[in-house]
Amino acid sequence: MTRVITTAGELIGLPEYQEAETGKTARFGISVTTKHREGDEWIDDPPVVYEVVVADKDGLEVAASLGRGDRVLVSGVLRSDVTPAVIEAETIGISVRFHGRG
Repeated sequence: MTRVITTAGELIGLPEYQEAETGKTARFGISVTTKHREGDEWIDDPPVVYEVVVADKDGLEVAASLGRGDRVLVSGVLRSDVTPAVIEAETIGISVRFHGRG
């Protein structure tokens, strides 16, 4: 099953850029953590890990710009027929929500 997904998460490693006969791609993993409310308390849900694939020039930019722990926004086609699920990214953005806070 495939569907479009937009999510935010943190890179769990450095992007790996490859040039092959099938094309140029960058691959990296993101960890997405959501929360739910129980009474007055917010509880972390278990993280969900996705592999993200970014093609062509965008892949090169991702590999040159992003690093472990960076928070990103990813939008693309979710392939949930593989484990871990893969997002074939159409758009990548850097989230400024926690940017610059140490």
